[in-house]
Amino acid sequence: MKSIHVLMAATAVLAVAGSAAAGPPAGVPAGPPPSVTFGPPPGVTTGPPPGVTFGPPPSAVSHIPAGAPLGQPSVLPQGSSASSGQTIGGGVSASARANANAHTANDSAVADAANILGNLNAAHASPTALNHASSKSIVGAIAKYKTAMGTALTDKATAQTAVNTAQAAVNTDQAAVNSAQAAVDAAQAALDALPAGSDTTAAQATLDAANAQLAAAQTQLTADQTQLASAQAQLAAAQAEIDAARADLASVSNKELTTAAIAKIDTLLKLN
Repeated sequence: MKSIHVLMAATAVLAVAGSAAAGPPAGVPAGPPPSVTFGPPPGVTTGPPPGVTFGPPPSAVSHIPAGAPLGQPSVLPQGSSASSGQTIGGGVSASARANANAHTANDSAVADAANILGNLNAAHASPTALNHASSKSIVGAIAKYKTAMGTALTDKATAQTAVNTAQAAVNTDQAAVNSAQAAVDAAQAALDALPAGSDTTAAQATLDAANAQLAAAQTQLTADQTQLASAQAQLAAAQAEIDAARADLASVSNKELTTAAIAKIDTLLKLN
């Protein structure tokens, strides 16, 4: 009897399942009522309004060359991954750190120079500070030194070139004088060697020509020696300008302006 009841219950369950799978009763439509439609209402379209496009506005990407991809690069810097959050900015940061380290090292060198120069640590003031500093301040003294040294060094270079040129001319003139003197000596010896009563016209003419050549060479030598002396005076004057500029600078320093200190400050001011 118990087996019969179980069988009847299973049959009833299958009947209900079959009825549910067959859909709603006759006369009842499937799906929502006719007044309810799928999707947005008829007056609402999908996507952005007609005047709005996808992506950033054209002005935001106008600086990017044609063909250049947007977004994160497909190949990340070595040692980086998309999940790590390290993209191209990681390389930029590393470069920035390297530049900062180099700048720090340069600052250290300047600080060492300033320590040698004492009060003259104003030597690494900015060009704007140097241009607008009071002549009574240490920065003003540095500015004055820089201007004076710039002029003096230019004058010295010009004078040195003139000295070199004049010295080369004097050397050439001296060789010409020596050669002319040798010709004179030879002509005189030839004239002296003629037998008594000989015709000396030709020998004398040779000697006269040699003497004329010697006189011309000596005149040119004298002129070039004068030019050399003038160039040497200009060079000495330029050196005096340099010495005066350094003496003025030393007067405002609280340390001796040694050769090492001069080299340091001239390097800072880009004078050498």
